[in-house]
Amino acid sequence: MGKKKKDKERETVFDHGITEEEMEQLFLKKYTKEEYLEDYLPSADLVLICKLYKLRGDEKKMMEYYNKIPGPEYEKIWLIMKTCYEVAEEYMKKGKEED
Repeated sequence: MGKKKKDKERETVFDHGITEEEMEQLFLKKYTKEEYLEDYLPSADLVLICKLYKLRGDEKKMMEYYNKIPGPEYEKIWLIMKTCYEVAEEYMKKGKEED
């Protein structure tokens, strides 16, 4: 199966009507779906959908996607924290470039 076909099968934040404002909060920049698919591994998709619903204050939907993340609880928490760390790290680099 080719990469393009696999990408079409991926469920991402773009399938959940992410707004430009939410995109900037999650990624610190605006993405097209194609750019997102290029930059993010499939393993990040459910984590980011989970975080999107957390951002929206929809705890029920957030937990629905949290429970879809494979692996034991500590791995799920690590994945979510890792994604937060990467965003924070990018933000810090961006701030240093502007100085």
